[in-house]
Amino acid sequence: MSERHVLALGFAATAGLTLLPILSYSAAPRTPQQVWDGTCHACHDTGAAPVIFGQHLPADRIKAIVRNGGMQMPPISTDQVSDDELEALAPWISAHDAPKGQ
Repeated sequence: MSERHVLALGFAATAGLTLLPILSYSAAPRTPQQVWDGTCHACHDTGAAPVIFGQHLPADRIKAIVRNGGMQMPPISTDQVSDDELEALAPWISAHDAPKGQ
């Protein structure tokens, strides 16, 4: 599964010394709400795309649409939403009730 990585570069002191190794760590995956707010909300909560809360689509269908796109929705890459984030997001969307008034 893909992970986000943040890199911190080492410093070279003088010629002849090797660079310190590059340090990396994985950022914690965002919560489903954070992914929704940062990636999905702009279209699915504004009328630009269908309301999907309350549709109770199967999680596997949601994952396939996210990765492959569908109709007017573009595919969402692992750079935008990691596999781990999508694994948490899809069932969260599937179980989410429709907004009040709909």
